[in-house]
Amino acid sequence: MNKNLLKDIDRVWHPYVQMEAYKEKPTMIVEADGIYVKDIRGKTYIDGISSLWNVCLGHNNKKVINSITEQLNSLQYFSLYGYTNQPSVELSLMISDITDNRYKRFFFTNSGSEAADSAIKIIRQYFKNKGEANRTKIVSLEKSFHGVTYGAISAGGIPIDSQQYKPVLSGFIKIPPPYCFRCYYNKKYPECNLACGNKLEEVIIQENPETVAAFMAEPILGAGGIIIPPKGYFTRLKEICDKYGVKLIIDEVSTGFGRLGTGLGIDNWNVKPQIFIGAKGISSGYLPLGVVGVEEDIYEAFLGDKKQLNHGFTTSGHPVSCKAGIATLRVIKEENLIKKVKDKEVFFRKQLQQLMNISIVKDIRGMGLMWGIELIDKYDVATLTYEIAKRKGLITFITDASNVIALFPPFITTEEQLVRIKEVMEASLKLAEERVKIMLK
Repeated sequence: MNKNLLKDIDRVWHPYVQMEAYKEKPTMIVEADGIYVKDIRGKTYIDGISSLWNVCLGHNNKKVINSITEQLNSLQYFSLYGYTNQPSVELSLMISDITDNRYKRFFFTNSGSEAADSAIKIIRQYFKNKGEANRTKIVSLEKSFHGVTYGAISAGGIPIDSQQYKPVLSGFIKIPPPYCFRCYYNKKYPECNLACGNKLEEVIIQENPETVAAFMAEPILGAGGIIIPPKGYFTRLKEICDKYGVKLIIDEVSTGFGRLGTGLGIDNWNVKPQIFIGAKGISSGYLPLGVVGVEEDIYEAFLGDKKQLNHGFTTSGHPVSCKAGIATLRVIKEENLIKKVKDKEVFFRKQLQQLMNISIVKDIRGMGLMWGIELIDKYDVATLTYEIAKRKGLITFITDASNVIALFPPFITTEEQLVRIKEVMEASLKLAEERVKIMLK
């Protein structure tokens, strides 16, 4: 085995990985360009997941790299505690622009998990500052993912993320997700009358509206299995929230900044939350960066003696990370990538639908360049498919739903490359299908 891989096994503790299994077949990525990455052995892969849903512009984008280098040659770092820097100001203006100026106040973090925790603290302090200190509860969805910090796993609804760390924080309540393919109520849309959405009102009343601060959700549940809410779902939720004075927090970490062919993913449902959180695509993953955007009413509640937000991170608004964000959003705008993503959605949908004739495939769903292929929930077929695809040169992702393969190709992926992704997935699924048939004999 390569000596660098041996050093990795000897020293680096990888996230979400059983190290006993990992050490048998480690993969070290050493080069990347566009949608391709190369490992230390010289094998090239298509990055079918934008490197954990981050690298929306693809790898080795010189505009972003040059912008980062330029900033490093002027101001490398200075704290945002009582001071400011030009990149954080410029990035704030650009985020306002990409969100149609609905948000003008931004709190910067280093990741999506930190952004989720920050939003939770912001909304709880907001109600205390408004004289409603009993409003502390957060309602969220089963199968949702909001990060890995304690606040984030408390809000999240994927058991594997929290079961080893209980007790989690109190004041978090879960309701069923809008999982139409496997409806928790055994109903069909639209005859269901949005039963999963109406559950929010039932819970708010049950908990006492004066104790509920916010409802928190992803536009599309990503790690939970690429679950897409039906038409009218978020409209109904916003109506319920407004009726009881509950604020809506939308987690755009995976869906924001163009991933679904819109500025924010929630724009596809024509709903405006009071708070959104973002990360990943905001800097194309070139440097760590997260953000919380709030409407003016939220921000103004923190003005006045002893009402300031007593929360922050050493590297909040880091000038180099913010410069990466500026360059990323500039490329997205100049190259009209949000519209191109929406156009590619139609093309990629037609390509992936061709996989429905494979017996182990149960459903295919997605928007923009965020797609999930749900497989039979037997024989660990998703892991088998993932491993076959990797051997064939395509990196995919198994969601925490365990039987859903996710595809998040970079925005720059061409139609020809999307066809190639489909072809590799088709070959991999068919081979996995054959393996399953052999098991059944």
